[in-house]
Amino acid sequence: MMMMTDNPTSAITTAFVDAVDTTEITTSTIDVLVTPANNSSLVSSAVISTLYWYPFSDQPISSNNGTGITGYLRQLLPAIQQVNGTAPTVYTADNKTFKKLNFRQTEAYLATFVEQAQRFDCIHLQHEFSLFSGSYLPHQGIALFTSLLDSLAIQQAKRPVFTTFHQSPHHLNAPLKVLEQLAWKATAKRFQTGTVHWAICHHTHLRQQLIDSGFAPEKVCLIPYFVSSQTLQQHPIQPQLKNEVRQRLKLQSTDVLLGVLGFMSPKKRFEDAIKALSFLPPNYKLLIIGGSATAVSAHPADKIATYEERLVRLVYEAGLQNRVLITGLFFNEQLPTYLDCVDLFLAPYSQDFSGDFGTASFLLAAKKPLITSNCPAFLDVQYQSQCLALFQAEEVEDLVATIKQVVASPSQQAYLMEALTHYASDHCEYAIARLLLQTYKQATATLLSTVTAEGLS
Repeated sequence: MMMMTDNPTSAITTAFVDAVDTTEITTSTIDVLVTPANNSSLVSSAVISTLYWYPFSDQPISSNNGTGITGYLRQLLPAIQQVNGTAPTVYTADNKTFKKLNFRQTEAYLATFVEQAQRFDCIHLQHEFSLFSGSYLPHQGIALFTSLLDSLAIQQAKRPVFTTFHQSPHHLNAPLKVLEQLAWKATAKRFQTGTVHWAICHHTHLRQQLIDSGFAPEKVCLIPYFVSSQTLQQHPIQPQLKNEVRQRLKLQSTDVLLGVLGFMSPKKRFEDAIKALSFLPPNYKLLIIGGSATAVSAHPADKIATYEERLVRLVYEAGLQNRVLITGLFFNEQLPTYLDCVDLFLAPYSQDFSGDFGTASFLLAAKKPLITSNCPAFLDVQYQSQCLALFQAEEVEDLVATIKQVVASPSQQAYLMEALTHYASDHCEYAIARLLLQTYKQATATLLSTVTAEGLS
């Protein structure tokens, strides 16, 4: 039996929270960290002032944003400020306008940013392919990104330009995407020895993909995704909301409440959690924390507004409507309460999941046993800490067996929670901010040493 405190329990599948949760606004975001033009003193300086370009949000970074790149910045910026001693500056732009631009208009738009950036020492772009997907073809979007890299390299001269890649280049393995593959080869040439460009990624699988696509190995830095502790620490448990969950789910003391979290996206395979529930005893219930019921709230990368409807239909077809509850969209301040209700978390991501890891970072901070698929990002976490119970991705039978195994073993639960605590401490926002700042300084030192060597020769 799970180690449970106050347990909610099962009821109906419905969206009962009307508030808006921006859990995973990953529409298309570039953020740029930039340090002002004083590169001769940057390496020895303890302080790096920063500017973030954040064009794809109708809300400020400090607003109610959950996971995705929006949440990534919202949590990383204060950590950098505390570690670095200065508050990062945020430059925003209108995403609705940007997404309507044609190729030439986008070029002109990016040129205005390059002009803004020339006064700074270190630039850091957050990249997603959906960023460059306006009124033009996909290979043109890749070409626009490459052109941006070239323009920044000219402006930066011998100052570093970083790009964090949050998604793998899927077109590399797609036979019909020849133009995208050719365009990507041009991108890869920018990340060679001797250039001002460095790539950053969050797990080793993506790092290897970038290297295999033509990036120089020494130009691809591995910086893990941080564990998101701030949201959970800042918001107390809400007894009224917890009681509402308890009443709707009608949990008994012998029930086990499973939970999945995040903006509903097919690659997160919430349907596998529902299917697994149908093979588990009646005292197992499922809380789906998230929603995507309308086109407005659908995950931008998926453009699928009916995924939640498909999940609801699956629940009813399996006769599980009294054992499943979908919260719908929610405010960040409600998230700690929902996480507190759950006994055991599931992250049944697909084998090829390579998107944002923000939702999982909340689960790693929740201090509850966590069962995940063996997708690349989770394999990295497991390799470092052994804090997860893994199952074969997209194999429901294996998921069911792993759930039963963990629930039946209090000692395994205790071990997983202790390991999760250590991992969360070692990978908190502040630890990752320190690693990021060290990476900037090392790259700057490398480029300055090249300048010095060229001067001597």
